[in-house]
Amino acid sequence: MLKELHYKVASMEAKRFEKRAPSGEEVTPRRSARESKGKRRAELKALTCELTRRFDVIESEQGQELGVHDEDESTSKGSMEDRGRKRRRTEAASNEEAGEGTSYGYDPYEDPATYTPGAADTARKDRRGGEMPEARWNVMMVGHSFIYWAARYAAASRWGSDLGLGAQASITWRGIRGMRWIQFGRLTAFGRSPPDILVVHLGGNDLPQVSGKALILDIVRDLDRLHALYPRIRIVWSTIIPRLNWRGAINVDRVNNARRLVNKEVCRSVCNRGFGSVIGHRRILTSKLEYFRKDGVHLSEAGLDIFLDDLRGGLLEEFGFLGGLMGHSRG
Repeated sequence: MLKELHYKVASMEAKRFEKRAPSGEEVTPRRSARESKGKRRAELKALTCELTRRFDVIESEQGQELGVHDEDESTSKGSMEDRGRKRRRTEAASNEEAGEGTSYGYDPYEDPATYTPGAADTARKDRRGGEMPEARWNVMMVGHSFIYWAARYAAASRWGSDLGLGAQASITWRGIRGMRWIQFGRLTAFGRSPPDILVVHLGGNDLPQVSGKALILDIVRDLDRLHALYPRIRIVWSTIIPRLNWRGAINVDRVNNARRLVNKEVCRSVCNRGFGSVIGHRRILTSKLEYFRKDGVHLSEAGLDIFLDDLRGGLLEEFGFLGGLMGHSRG
């Protein structure tokens, strides 16, 4: 059938080009009139429709054959080819379900009963079928001094290092004072033990020295790379907080404008790519001087309370999202 269709297409194409006579002399084709052009278009359209129809029939027949068990092993050559195609498709589907080619093997989200997000997780049911405690998510907070001081303040205050989420999550804090974006890759080399949720609060220290557009490219590229390496990680972007004083900045207005641009574009990238979410800090404003220390850079205890409350709220939303993927919700 394909040869016949190919022959028809070749015949139609030959009419459009110059053909050589047996003697070697070129024969100039007649110029096509409107009627001839319209006729060729109609023929080509009809041929295309016929080709599409025949392929639809073939795909329909193959789809029906996939649902039928092969009982007769001694079949014709065509049937053997059909079974070969069926076997290849089944193997491909099995490989896809098993997650071959990824660092995680199977897809844990497809099997709620055996899903183990991290080292502290427990199965949903024991061998006797009884309910076991809810699994705990492994969460990592990565960032500069804002994360460093938030971790210290949380541990010594009513929040606690787990932000009151100890029954649902195990939180690790990795805050480095003065950290720049270039250090992000080294700090997120997780190997075989990646977290379930990664909260990133970084980039503020880069703004006085790097243009907003350049920083956006670096952030988006590295987050894409991280997602490619660890596709099961939920990446949460914690927006860059405004400051009263940007150390090393020549033009404070330029830095503030760059901060808004970076937040906007990175938030859009994370949400559009579907591998994470965003935590905003809209309540922390430069007009609220009580939210900042005297240096105009770091947050006061009042500012840290808001910052930690924002982080906690964002994590609760992520727990709900991941719980939905597992087929159950979390409180």
